Amino acid sequence: MSVLSDRLLPQVPRHVVRRRLAPGGLGTWGERRQAAILHADFRGFTAMTEALATRGSEGVRALADVLDRYFRMLLDEVAFERGANLVSFGGDGFTLLSFEEGGVGQLVAAALEMQEAMALFPVVETPAGEFELALRIGVHAGPVFHGVVERGDSALYLFGGASVERTVALEEAAPPGAVQVSAEVARGLDGTFEGSEEGGALCITSLSQAPPRHGLGPRQVAAPDALLDRAVSPLLSAGARRRLRRLPEAPRVPPGYGPAALAAP
Repeated sequence: MSVLSDRLLPQVPRHVVRRRLAPGGLGTWGERRQAAILHADFRGFTAMTEALATRGSEGVRALADVLDRYFRMLLDEVAFERGANLVSFGGDGFTLLSFEEGGVGQLVAAALEMQEAMALFPVVETPAGEFELALRIGVHAGPVFHGVVERGDSALYLFGGASVERTVALEEAAPPGAVQVSAEVARGLDGTFEGSEEGGALCITSLSQAPPRHGLGPRQVAAPDALLDRAVSPLLSAGARRRLRRLPEAPRVPPGYGPAALAAP
């Protein structure tokens, strides 16, 4: 696989890439589909960003380095290896979807592994000082409306609905360092977990039977560079397209998808 392909593929959800690579796959579409959803948010990120913003270009470089290190650890090394798709990135948080069979167990396992990784690096050193970072995670399962809106030489992937909003609410109510899940997720785990109830929600602490990683990462899509560029590039910002083509080996900045923008009826 070329360097350009290796950079392009993680930028767009795998299920979107495969659909756009299929015959007739380009264009506008939308559908309602059952999904497992994970939303995570960094506590301490805003304070670090504000402090680094006072350091000019040095602060910008330091922030990019922190983002690259943490998101490689959490996304490349954990979430993508458990079949998750990155569908939203907001600087201090991100949302993952899985449409795979067994996606609920995979996302809960990913959430626990992310918290284990964060526990190893709770403090980040920057030119503006040391900052404590903690992750709060919510996991839910339910119907999601998602689709692509094609607009000339650009395209926008959108997702949303009550299930996404509920996942965000679970994350916001979770203590730092915790994985909080809905009753639907708990039922899907079929008693293979340990946890405690806090404030009417369930915080998962471990899985007695964690599912094996199945290697369905974003790079598991085989296609020539020209086809991948045609399918993926319209979904990226103009700035991201220029950066990837000019410096494909530069640190990967997570895509700038907006928040959930469509509400299911």
